[in-house]
Amino acid sequence: MAEIVDDWTDSADFDDPRKTGDHHHARTDEPIDTPYGVLDYAVGDGPDTDGNAITESYDLFYMMNSSGPTHWPWDDPPTGESRDPVELGVVAIPAYELHFGTHTYGLFSTVDQASSKIGGVPEKHQSTLDNRKHANGYPEPIVGFAHVGRYVGEETITDREYERFRFNVERLARQDVPSVVGTGRNSEYPHEETRLLWDRLLTEFAPAYLPIKIAHNDPRGDEDGVVGDGLDRRWYSTLMSADEYDVDDQAATRVAAREAIGRRAVLAHFRDSFDPDGSIPEPPVVEDAGVDGATVYVESDADEQVWITAGGEGVETGTSVDVSEGERYLRCELWNDDESALTLTQPWGIRSE
Repeated sequence: MAEIVDDWTDSADFDDPRKTGDHHHARTDEPIDTPYGVLDYAVGDGPDTDGNAITESYDLFYMMNSSGPTHWPWDDPPTGESRDPVELGVVAIPAYELHFGTHTYGLFSTVDQASSKIGGVPEKHQSTLDNRKHANGYPEPIVGFAHVGRYVGEETITDREYERFRFNVERLARQDVPSVVGTGRNSEYPHEETRLLWDRLLTEFAPAYLPIKIAHNDPRGDEDGVVGDGLDRRWYSTLMSADEYDVDDQAATRVAAREAIGRRAVLAHFRDSFDPDGSIPEPPVVEDAGVDGATVYVESDADEQVWITAGGEGVETGTSVDVSEGERYLRCELWNDDESALTLTQPWGIRSE
């Protein structure tokens, strides 16, 4: 007998999904000419918005540094200019990335790598995985694996490539620390190799531990001068309730967002292109999802829904599927009519007696 033992929809609110971007560096590249240039575009207040507009402003936005002083808090950074997130209408969230080996990063982390006493690569790696670097009053960080498409093959995942992630996920699972597998600019749409890696991790660790799939941008601003091309092709929705999101109460909203992501109340979204002067593919919208006995379902405006289980194998299409003996997880891929846009659900954990 198979039963669903981990249901990410238990506390997910699909009525008002919060557009979330979690991998953005302070940069001074053209056409982004200030450390907060990416942020200015993301909230719809950047220069040349007619030519570089994004489809919708972000609700939750992470700025991170991988070297130098971290730009945090936005309204009183250690160096450079400031931004007031309340005036911008966005909730500010700190993050940092460690640039060595397989890049990892801490969401909600206030660590300053430039002034940290962390030493060589092993110690840096340990600091990320131990997930302890955050200031008093901030939620405990979530560990992220950045732009994983940079580290794996396009069609297959070798044992060596997989081991780089498996080792770290195993340690995080022992500590009961949530982790996210990020798909960024180093992977071509539809990001098949990053989904292969995610499925391989799920096949090994489900249902006891379920890594979270997200999409992030890591924009560079140098793709034909169209910032939106790097800023609005990959993002995720944090499924918080309306009363949990309040721009005027940044601290409480950060806590609520951390709890929602930790519960895996997240949808990942991708589009194959961004052309502000042409058509922009829209990822399918999930209207509801849940569990009914031994059946999982997703209601959406997608043209096709494909149910995926261990090893990345497609087992069914349609709005619902019954769980089967021997399955360890099920997740759903939602495609538009020409497969130019994709939404991913989180997996449901399944145990067979």
